[in-house]
Amino acid sequence: MTSAEYSIARSKAGRWKGEAVLRPFALTRGIPDDLPAHRTAIYVAELGDCRVAYVGQTRKGVRKRLLQHARQWERNTRWAYVWIVPVIDTVPAHELNRIEGRIGLLSLSESSVVWAVTSDPSGWFSGWRRADSRLLCRQSG
Repeated sequence: MTSAEYSIARSKAGRWKGEAVLRPFALTRGIPDDLPAHRTAIYVAELGDCRVAYVGQTRKGVRKRLLQHARQWERNTRWAYVWIVPVIDTVPAHELNRIEGRIGLLSLSESSVVWAVTSDPSGWFSGWRRADSRLLCRQSG
């Protein structure tokens, strides 16, 4: 994801967006100590080749959520970067789900969904996992 693409993703939070975090955090050496401390956020995990692997949400902080993901071997070994889109803590649950969905839809450009879990009332499946993404991929060269 480039800074411009991050700005597009962040805009999907509308009036609920928090402050901008304009850089990815490398996960190749574990969970970074300098992750922002925002409790409520949408996060976008990328593989080393910049394909989107996961779009998720948290109300407990990104560090806590990534620690939960790290228990799964594939996520612990394949996720290379995470982008964080902070959201205001007072966002209603349905709005947080919708924001996650809007950001997740950005990664649908010519992508395949690997698997998904439970649908919310808006029809978005929280926790979409992406097999491929060109839209949110860092520019090569």
